[in-house]
Amino acid sequence: MTLPQRLRQLEEAAPRLYARWSPAAWRAACEGPALRLWESLSAAGDDGEGFDDFLLLLREAVGLQYLAATGAEELAAPSLAAQGLLAAALGDAVPRLLPALRPEERARALAAVWNVGERLRAQPAWIDRFLAVRLAELTDLGDLAPFLEKALAEGLDPGEPSRWKGPFAARSLDPSRAIRSFLPGPMHLAAPAVVCVHDRRATTHVGVLLRPGRNGGSLLLGATPCLGVGDGAAGVPVPARAAPQVVAAAGLSEEQARIATRGGFALLSSPLSQRLWAVEAAA
Repeated sequence: MTLPQRLRQLEEAAPRLYARWSPAAWRAACEGPALRLWESLSAAGDDGEGFDDFLLLLREAVGLQYLAATGAEELAAPSLAAQGLLAAALGDAVPRLLPALRPEERARALAAVWNVGERLRAQPAWIDRFLAVRLAELTDLGDLAPFLEKALAEGLDPGEPSRWKGPFAARSLDPSRAIRSFLPGPMHLAAPAVVCVHDRRATTHVGVLLRPGRNGGSLLLGATPCLGVGDGAAGVPVPARAAPQVVAAAGLSEEQARIATRGGFALLSSPLSQRLWAVEAAA
């Protein structure tokens, strides 16, 4: 059976299996991630082991509306992450990484992707969205579970209580790389080290992971729906004695908004810039 015949066979059966089947989303998935995986497996010169399993999961994801993209822009990695880990995995990580696995490992890896993605949908929304964004960093599909555990631990780590002593190190983050017109506005913590930043003019959001410089520094997580407010994720005030140093480290003359964590991180914005500044206290 040729690839077009197999895709047509799967599509024809879908409306009987899924009450909210989307032909447009299925066509986009076939023309995007499915075609990329097919071409990668063909280039690798193996027998395409795992491809049919992937198609079945892809159809299930479309049928259950885990993957609802209907165009190429929505199938780009940042947009996929906003739909959750399963969308990010099936739309990007699997086509990118599955061919590198040995043929006998692929079915197990695909099952692991699906199982973890479904479990995450029962967790607080920020966890699914946060891990979906981090999935772009995954380099080995066989290491999915330990990778996600490490990423989640970073988001949940409040760090030791800071004394807010210098020197203070600042890192500039540019949300316009994820959303061109983004203007930072209100901020809140979704987790001890994860900030959700709202656009002050629109209903768009970006996420930021606040982490020590020794671990790679703070990271812009890209566009996401609002991550919500997580348990135990209350911000703290920067001590008055340290506040001028925090602002100076960011090189700002005035602030639009600021949020800080007990671990000695502050995230600041300016009314005159699209950028964010993550400032880390030394102790």
